[in-house]
Amino acid sequence: MKSGADRISSIEKILKIDIYKKKEFQDILDLVASLCGKPVALIALLDDDFNWLKVKPGEDVEVIPQETSFNNYVIDEENLLIVPDTTADDRFKTNPLVSSEPYIRFYAGVPIVIENGIRLGTLCIYDTKPNWIDEKQQETLKLFARQVSCLLELELGHKELQYQIAEKDAKNNALMKVAQLQSHQIRQPLTTIMSLISLFKDEYPDVDREWLTMFEQATNEFDVKIKEIVAESIAVKDLRAIRFNKMVEEIDDYAILLLDKNGKVENWNKGAEKIKGYTAEEIIGKHFSVFYSEYDQNNLRPQRLLSHAEKKGVAKDEGWRIRKDGSRFWGSIIMTAIHDDYGEVIGFTKVTRDLTDITDTRDALCASEELYKYLLLQTQNSVSIGGWELNIETNILHWTAITKSIHGVDSKYVPELENAINFYKQGYSRDSIKRVIELTIAEGIPWDLELQIITEQGNEKWVRATGSSNYKDGICTKIYGTFQDIDESKREKIETSKSQKLFEDILNTPIGIGVFATDINGIVIVFNKEAERMLGYTADEVIGKHSPGLFLSCPDKTKRGKRTGIKSLPKIQEMVCTELRNWTYVRKDSSEIQIQSIFTPLRDADNNIYGYIGIAVTPTSAVSRILAIRTHKA
Repeated sequence: MKSGADRISSIEKILKIDIYKKKEFQDILDLVASLCGKPVALIALLDDDFNWLKVKPGEDVEVIPQETSFNNYVIDEENLLIVPDTTADDRFKTNPLVSSEPYIRFYAGVPIVIENGIRLGTLCIYDTKPNWIDEKQQETLKLFARQVSCLLELELGHKELQYQIAEKDAKNNALMKVAQLQSHQIRQPLTTIMSLISLFKDEYPDVDREWLTMFEQATNEFDVKIKEIVAESIAVKDLRAIRFNKMVEEIDDYAILLLDKNGKVENWNKGAEKIKGYTAEEIIGKHFSVFYSEYDQNNLRPQRLLSHAEKKGVAKDEGWRIRKDGSRFWGSIIMTAIHDDYGEVIGFTKVTRDLTDITDTRDALCASEELYKYLLLQTQNSVSIGGWELNIETNILHWTAITKSIHGVDSKYVPELENAINFYKQGYSRDSIKRVIELTIAEGIPWDLELQIITEQGNEKWVRATGSSNYKDGICTKIYGTFQDIDESKREKIETSKSQKLFEDILNTPIGIGVFATDINGIVIVFNKEAERMLGYTADEVIGKHSPGLFLSCPDKTKRGKRTGIKSLPKIQEMVCTELRNWTYVRKDSSEIQIQSIFTPLRDADNNIYGYIGIAVTPTSAVSRILAIRTHKA
């Protein structure tokens, strides 16, 4: 492994920063382990003697001797090192990390390289069984290694910035002391001496004037020298400040801003211009909140960051930021308060890193997990449910294989939003899907609808479409949902509804027949218009509340061996008969009416009784006479 003073120095600085406790690095380890499907991800920093390992989020740093480290073989590599089975590799099969804890059988690592080509260590994963990572996972590991490098550079840059500010403050303080010393301890005696010389010249003309003149010149020269020393100190300070400012200006991977205590931009480097899109002339004097979304501004996020940095010294944040052209980038920021000699905050430094690449990967993972969980929840009772996902930022629409099959398209079909909407039947279905998509994007309102589509083959099909949204910083970034073929069940439901409507129409046709039906317990579930007319009750007053026995007169109840009174109603089974029988019914207004009725059981396909249906007519009606004749003939 190549050694170098710069690498060792950088590692020492990083260990002092204690980067392993920072959330940004822990997030990367979580994502790497999850995306690569391995139990352990770690960041290793290598000095000449030891490996400093961050194995898992929340755990302490581990230190292992250099000679047992796998990372020695990675740090000088230009690319990824993969060891599918360590026991089959001569370099590792006798390594104690293979033969004992942690029993490493699979290993993959990528070097972590910062600016100037300095190789600090590796980002790696391992497993306790032989394994592999596919091409996409390999690219993911490389991507996150680059992001670790960027974060380390950011931490080192921030530490150097703090050091330079502290050094500058210390030199300013020393300079002030020199100035004070020159003013109060040197200049004052010199002034006194020069005053005495002037006095001697005026009051004591006998004193050697040549000597006084020489002394006066020496004093003046000494005063000039003091001024030159102070001026030189100021010049050295200014030169170092110029070099420091030049260094900050030339950094283009980080946006470095100097803010006044109110948050207005006072200075701005090339990196800020590159990342945010403004020139220094366009932005200096404006409040840094212009980089935040309208949502964040309304919720006072910039002000909260200033307040936190003022109280705690440092504020950290991540989120979407807005460029001059209106596009967004994912910024990771560190804001540090600047104090004067009395501890008062006089401004802030703000360092921003564009982490859009890593955020896109993280969001893709979250969205995929979110869609997977959503589909899993929706498909617990069905295996014929497809899924879909629309990325609002890229306008890319994805359909699963089942969704494509439902639409009647082949597996290579690439859907687009406009074409997808046009599959919906023109009219109610298409208008409805447009409306709910707009509501979900604007307000996050989910939907669950049964609509009609026209398949690629021109067939009408009923589908159940659901949708939900994924918001970030108050902005909808994705919508996703399920797609289910419900054509058969929906058409059966429609036919059943039509049959029910036909039955209700027949029941309510004014042909002089009262119809009422009950459940197995005798509670009325059907009470038609003619029954309402005969007995004076409305259907709402009877359905679900009473038995037909309610309408019998007391003599009829007594005649059939029942006690009188409402609580002594005959059971529905006792009223069953297959021929017309005469009953005396009592109307709602207490008047009596003679009724002829037939009650018969309702049976299901297995011949089990599930209710009863009765028809009633008045003895004088034509229907009664027809029924009597048919019953008699039967």
